[in-house]
Amino acid sequence: MAPSPISPTNVSPPVNVSGGTGNVTVSGLSPASGFVGASGTFGGPHCITEQWLSVNYFRAPNYSWNNVSPRDFSLSSTVPTTTVVSGSPLVNTVWAKVTANVRVRKSYDRFSTSAYQQPQKFTVLATSADANGNTYGAVTQGGLGPAGELQTSQKFYSRRAWSATDTEIDHTTMGWTYNFGVSSVGTDRFPLTSYSNNQETVFGKFWLLDGETLDKFPELNRLMSWSRTYPFNANSVAGALYGPYLAANEQLSFSRDILDKVGNNIADGRHLYNWELAVAGKDYPKAMGCLFAFTRAEGGPISEYDVSRHDYS
Repeated sequence: MAPSPISPTNVSPPVNVSGGTGNVTVSGLSPASGFVGASGTFGGPHCITEQWLSVNYFRAPNYSWNNVSPRDFSLSSTVPTTTVVSGSPLVNTVWAKVTANVRVRKSYDRFSTSAYQQPQKFTVLATSADANGNTYGAVTQGGLGPAGELQTSQKFYSRRAWSATDTEIDHTTMGWTYNFGVSSVGTDRFPLTSYSNNQETVFGKFWLLDGETLDKFPELNRLMSWSRTYPFNANSVAGALYGPYLAANEQLSFSRDILDKVGNNIADGRHLYNWELAVAGKDYPKAMGCLFAFTRAEGGPISEYDVSRHDYS
């Protein structure tokens, strides 16, 4: 029986993945950091590093569909005659948009301590329903639910003495765990994305993301069906649930697995894609918009992002 549709709402209160304080912003210069203004003992220069991350996500299924046969067709009856044309979910995977920031700056502020560090903590803001308003039972404590966001509730913050090898940076990058692939003409590659079909326009629309389903029901999106620009999710493991989705099957470990996976991908640029960066040419990764194919200045990965700064205690 199909679940009753409701308007998606955040699970309240938000669940802390790591013992953080919830949906708050931590500047790294709170009293706990030792900042006391002009009268502090330790004057600079200091190297202050901050790191934070957000992951907007939704679940999407792959279906197994019943096939019709020649016996399902006649000259007069409704078709198919005997086969029930229906499908069932084989697996629900997590599709995500990732935004990460790393900032390193030189400071001459005065502090009461020579160094200070706090870990990066997270909170889960899960919705109770999918994009169509369908619910699947109560979302478990710390579960991802049908969709939601993993937020940094406390930034990583580190302060120490500035060294000659330190460099100031302030970099933000964005990528999706899924891509639309490329087409080739000769040795040239062309991104299979457009204004109408790209990572952002299909975000949350799980009914558009299974190629076999679109082949069977092209009316869901005529352009995608005609051009066969079906997206591929590089995250097929972290957070995956097999069979029909039920919120009670969520695991607390899923959020941690995803955060560490995409955090490593932010650092090395693998398995994250940005359609706005994709360029036609002979370079296949660039045509796909793979983050690792682009420089930091172009919007590529942040090598300084470090998942060892994540704290799940």
